[in-house]
Amino acid sequence: VTKVTQLLASPSRSGPGELNDNQPRAGGPPVSILNIMGISDMVIPYNGGGSSVFGDDVDFQLMSALESMMTWSSHNGCSKSPEIIDGIVYSTISDSNGQATLYKYGGCPEGVILEHYALLGAGHSFGRGAALDEVEIDYDLAYKFITRVEAGSGGGGGGGGSPTPAPSVGSTRGCADDPDWNGKFNEAHTCEYVGKKPIQRCQW
Repeated sequence: VTKVTQLLASPSRSGPGELNDNQPRAGGPPVSILNIMGISDMVIPYNGGGSSVFGDDVDFQLMSALESMMTWSSHNGCSKSPEIIDGIVYSTISDSNGQATLYKYGGCPEGVILEHYALLGAGHSFGRGAALDEVEIDYDLAYKFITRVEAGSGGGGGGGGSPTPAPSVGSTRGCADDPDWNGKFNEAHTCEYVGKKPIQRCQW
């Protein structure tokens, strides 16, 4: 469940560790995603690009929200043509007349759900008591989504293509030095250097 964020278009990785990929890893298992974003977000732009959260570092570029969802759709083997549902009621304590659009990606593997809500007029904060069709985003909507995933509802056939297979238990990913990566504060802090003391240096 993700709010006010999407995948990075670049860089592809933010460090040498196993969990530092910025896009879905090829060969990884399919992932259920509920993503909610405000169309007018000025901090994490809905249409992607740079952001002040990265200190205006131009090397960090966000995908657009829909490009990010399409990346997950391709990774999961879902349909590339989502069902688009307009007229979702987006309400807050101060305004009950907002609107949202729901993008539902069908054809996913059994049990995998991929959905995106675009909140019209919403910024980086959705407002107190924000709800979609009278279901509060915090935390009822997220809870209902997780319950659906755990129940195995959604998905059903991978109509958009074959899902990427899950790695076998006990499999490991080979580690290779990335000559283009170094620590933020010192160019001498390469992958090889960090890898010699990963517990300490991966915190950099």
